[in-house]
Amino acid sequence: MLIKPTHSTVLSDPEHRYALVAQKLQKGTSVLDVGGYNDRRKLIARVIGDDFQYTAINTSGAWYDDKTKYTKYDGLRLPFENQQFEVAISVDTLEHIDHKDRQLFVTEMTRVGQKVVLVAPFSDPSRSTLEPSFARISKVLGVEVKPSIEEHIKKGLPTLNDIEAYFVGQNFAIEFGTDYTKFWQMIFLQLVVNVIGRKRSKKTNELVQKIFEARLQQANSLDKSKAYRVIVST
Repeated sequence: MLIKPTHSTVLSDPEHRYALVAQKLQKGTSVLDVGGYNDRRKLIARVIGDDFQYTAINTSGAWYDDKTKYTKYDGLRLPFENQQFEVAISVDTLEHIDHKDRQLFVTEMTRVGQKVVLVAPFSDPSRSTLEPSFARISKVLGVEVKPSIEEHIKKGLPTLNDIEAYFVGQNFAIEFGTDYTKFWQMIFLQLVVNVIGRKRSKKTNELVQKIFEARLQQANSLDKSKAYRVIVST
């Protein structure tokens, strides 16, 4: 059964992130996932079905210890021909690139992809990012901070102005997804569950998983002031 998420649907990550991208894809499309892993293919298939070609490319095993196979590259130039793929996608990867290399990252995607769909968390001057607070609280509670959060803090989330500048000169559309408040409620709830449930039963684990995977629906695309992620498509 295919899922039909909205832009603010909160599923288990990374299912939710890939659902935002998948809604922009068509069946039969050749897809290059820049910063992805081969097991991410199934997350797209849940939304559009299994009829598409998928290639994942990454600089290393990152935090997954090579458990999933992918094509490696040096992170500076994608080893593909111009316009080789119908769509090049990137899912929560831009913020893990050094700030000085982010423009090149996007430029390479637009070179190898006839179209580009990029999803990334972004910083908004009107609100404080919660990554540092989450990391501090996690350490106090004795919970290991995910490498992804540590990199968010170290490298800094891109601003919306940054992201728009990377696509200057191209026709692109911007939408917003992942309700900021609901997203962080789920993240902090998960932290609490990790603290109090280190020895929880299998039945409890299953119940918690159902809670985390429950979709929080909203009919329309979010306003940028309420969003955690930006969706850019060319």
